[in-house]
Amino acid sequence: MKSGNRRFGLVIDRVTGSEEIVVNPMHPKLKSLGIYSGTTVMGDGTVALILDIQGIADHAGVESVSENEATVTRYVSESAGSDVQRVLLFKVGEHEQFAVPLLLIRRVKEIFTDRIAAVGSRFYITVDGIPTLILRLDRLLDVSALPEKKTMYLLIPRYAPCPFGILMSHISNVVSVPLILDTDSLREEGLMGTAVVQERLTLFPDIWYLLEKAAPDRPEKQKTDISSEKPVCILLVEDSAFFRQLVRRWLESGNRKVITAENGLKALELMDKTAFDLIVSDIEMPEMDGRTFIRQVRMQEKYRHIPALALTALDSEESRSLGKDAGFDAYQKKIDRERLLRCVENLLKKS
Repeated sequence: MKSGNRRFGLVIDRVTGSEEIVVNPMHPKLKSLGIYSGTTVMGDGTVALILDIQGIADHAGVESVSENEATVTRYVSESAGSDVQRVLLFKVGEHEQFAVPLLLIRRVKEIFTDRIAAVGSRFYITVDGIPTLILRLDRLLDVSALPEKKTMYLLIPRYAPCPFGILMSHISNVVSVPLILDTDSLREEGLMGTAVVQERLTLFPDIWYLLEKAAPDRPEKQKTDISSEKPVCILLVEDSAFFRQLVRRWLESGNRKVITAENGLKALELMDKTAFDLIVSDIEMPEMDGRTFIRQVRMQEKYRHIPALALTALDSEESRSLGKDAGFDAYQKKIDRERLLRCVENLLKKS
């Protein structure tokens, strides 16, 4: 758990599942119990109390992380040579280990396999009253077959263009790893790359590519096509190796070429050598952050016409205002693929 700069572990005896809930306020007579933030009614009709993490930390007397500890943690992270990502490890068949970063996951739901309905060559299950397409990785990739089990798990991505999920036979763990994907050792369409996690070769599926492969005839309103007739060159500025690779895959389509830089300083050097049609830049970066970078770009007459998109994990009105004041034309969250691509398409049409 994390509350401000306080970090602690909460001991539990078992995990019973996950649900999307509506939190109701505590009864006035119980508001003095600071370890609870509210109540909810679960799907089976039982009442559950919602824990307040900050209240628990206050009640238990959890101390703040010291400056020295924070410095050591930051040093270890930086010395790893890449950004650290929390990933969900899971299995589909008997042999392979898969992983998806938690940032890309909306929820994981336990399902009963006898409720899966086959429609032609596709499979669906109802989640919250909505028919949801099931992606079976053993039918989309060259991996071992799913076992026959009564219960399995469905991984539902964030910001999905349509209701769909990845079927998992087993959830192994959630771990933090310095994530740089190897794209050469195992090449297959539908894989972003591989990494060694807990001493095992781990496959990272390309969720959106697999959706296109499984359902190429989806309605046009569910698709985002950024291909173009004329060649387009995009400058992607991102310090995180993982997100640099992820967003680059999203942007590369048709006649689009993507050149990457790790920070604003290197990006400025590239702009002196290459003509770009669009800039897509992270905000928080070492050496030179995104706002400083775009200010430097807008100071030069020859670059003022280039549209620029701020790409960040932050999503507040203050951050948007600061980004536009610095010189960005638009502002999007880096993990929302569909909105990002639509924004890129609109900026290129206006340029």
